[in-house]
Amino acid sequence: MTKIINITPTPKEYSDTGLFKESAETFSVNNTGTQRVTLSDIASDNTLFTVGTIQANVEPSMPINSTLYFVNANKAVQNSDGSFATTDQGFGSFATTDSSGIPTIGFGLPSISITSPLSGNFELETNQTLNWVSSSVSLVNITITGDSGGSKVYSNVDASLGTYTFQLNATDGFVTNDEFSIKVEATIGATSDEVTGLDTIATLTINSPSLTAGVEGNITGNANCLLVSTYYRVSSPEGAWTEFDLDIVIVAGAWTATGTVATSGTYDFKVSDANGVAEKQVDDVTVESSETAKLTMNATCVASPPIDVGKSAGTFGMNATCVASPPTDV
Repeated sequence: MTKIINITPTPKEYSDTGLFKESAETFSVNNTGTQRVTLSDIASDNTLFTVGTIQANVEPSMPINSTLYFVNANKAVQNSDGSFATTDQGFGSFATTDSSGIPTIGFGLPSISITSPLSGNFELETNQTLNWVSSSVSLVNITITGDSGGSKVYSNVDASLGTYTFQLNATDGFVTNDEFSIKVEATIGATSDEVTGLDTIATLTINSPSLTAGVEGNITGNANCLLVSTYYRVSSPEGAWTEFDLDIVIVAGAWTATGTVATSGTYDFKVSDANGVAEKQVDDVTVESSETAKLTMNATCVASPPIDVGKSAGTFGMNATCVASPPTDV
């Protein structure tokens, strides 16, 4: 920052011979520095001369070849010392200057708008995507806050990306069945957008089971809630959901459901949390039949006459040929 004053024309000395002649001079005071110059108490050291009205403040020239930015939320174009901002202050731009410092007015006001998510349910411990659009903003901070105390801040994110992957983790205080908000704000300035009323839900998994009709079996999976329930239905055409096992207590993040499917076939299975909001399912699971397969086969045999029958003792032989029909009840 500098204060430089140029006075034109150059003040001149008056000789004693000119003291008895009335004379006046006009001077221009130019500020070629970067800060405001305040002129006060200007007086001549010769009491015969008086100083006329002067402009108290002399503003600096505009920087050359620059983009000029607003310096505060009130859209002031100069700082308190009169200087201009040539770097983004987070409040937008108002002009560009040429090589002579002559400005071309053009407003670029900062803005941020979240495009998604605007609503919905979100699982804990899984990747989620945030999207936004922005203008005249360089960096943003992303703040995620849960109603029950969860909090996570992602700082100095490049605003031009327009997207960011985030997680709602228990280690940051987030819990299931809670509301949370997302705020995207410029790191400099007061431009921001916020979405509220988003919901956290349990993260569930279900493993494809191996079951036999009419025989009690297990379905397993993982969850980060307290209780889950399991159901099944015929895959095609889709039938109504039937209870398999209800109110299963989660132990060390895992659950095991025990139940029976009465008949063999192809089924879908699902697990849901206690509120019925979070769900996961596996489809087209084959439940094997418990019956032992029956096999019926008829055979026709033709034997040749025995040989060596004339001997009282010894061995005799007989050849036989058999033909079997195809099996049934397979």
